Amino acid sequence: SPREVAGDVSTALVEMHWDGSSGGTYLWKMIEDDVRARYRPGRGKLRLVVVTDGEDTLSPAEYNGVAGMDPMMKTLLRLGFDIEWHIVVLGEVEREARYQALAGATGGSFLSAKTFDPREPRAAAFLEAVGASGGRDRRDRQRRYERDVKSGKAERLEWYRALPEK
Repeated sequence: SPREVAGDVSTALVEMHWDGSSGGTYLWKMIEDDVRARYRPGRGKLRLVVVTDGEDTLSPAEYNGVAGMDPMMKTLLRLGFDIEWHIVVLGEVEREARYQALAGATGGSFLSAKTFDPREPRAAAFLEAVGASGGRDRRDRQRRYERDVKSGKAERLEWYRALPEK
């Protein structure tokens, strides 16, 4: 059930006692390689939850920085993956709106916080979105992203048009 999934994610984040002080970040290329190695593209969606404390500083040049999500998404979409991103940014990150756009464009959810407390209303809403992913909820989040792009509140990601229309 959605609440069980949200509870599992919440428990994992709390049990990690992660404080965002790890130093460098290797993100986009690692995720691309992991998805390609562990999953097969198909009719279903793949829901990914990412917790990060900063921009990718350790991936190869093309994947480095927040723009590194673009080559990753192009590759995964070209291979037929349908990914719903749920992203938690702990601490302050440059171009945070880009992470939010990735989550919104794929029908996922986004949370920016100094710490992760599942009792905090924004964290609870994030967990609820993770648990209620897919179907109508996902499309509603994608439509909200589209409205935000049209109104100038969100960046239009170049690969967005390639998302599957399921």
